[in-house]
Amino acid sequence: MKILKLASTFLPLLLAATLFAEDKPAVAAAPLPALLSTATKVFISNAGEQDNIDCLRAYNEFYAGVVATNRLRPVLNPSDAELILELRYVIQVGATYGNSNGSSSKEARQFRLSFIDPKTHTILWTIVEAENSARFKSNRDKNLDSAMSALLEDLTNLTVNATPAQSKQMHAIK
Repeated sequence: MKILKLASTFLPLLLAATLFAEDKPAVAAAPLPALLSTATKVFISNAGEQDNIDCLRAYNEFYAGVVATNRLRPVLNPSDAELILELRYVIQVGATYGNSNGSSSKEARQFRLSFIDPKTHTILWTIVEAENSARFKSNRDKNLDSAMSALLEDLTNLTVNATPAQSKQMHAIK
């Protein structure tokens, strides 16, 4: 009798769970702002700390990477640009991001790239690559190079391939 009572209680729950577990239809990808794939003239804005050597190095590497895309052409005046790329370097003291080797530091760095329409000043898209700072310069340089490579890969995915694909470098917030 108890088995019958338990079955009559849990059978409807099991049936309901099965119905809700059915595959939902895939949602179509939302379109990207057209300017991301049509703009060729870009102004690269450095919104980081001017006195920070890592910030200046990141800006220089990013600028060279944009030139290397052979599709985007940096201009020297924002009024001549079809798209503004604002690179921001942020240090978050106390935040950590897990590394592939399982280590972390007490300072997380973020490189944030915002795509801005120069006519409306609207932020069209933002990409963030985060990584840990490092005590030794050689490790800090390696981490910065890795973050810049990921940021440039994301930039290429958006502006050349027109897909918001995630970069291969994934970071887990701890």
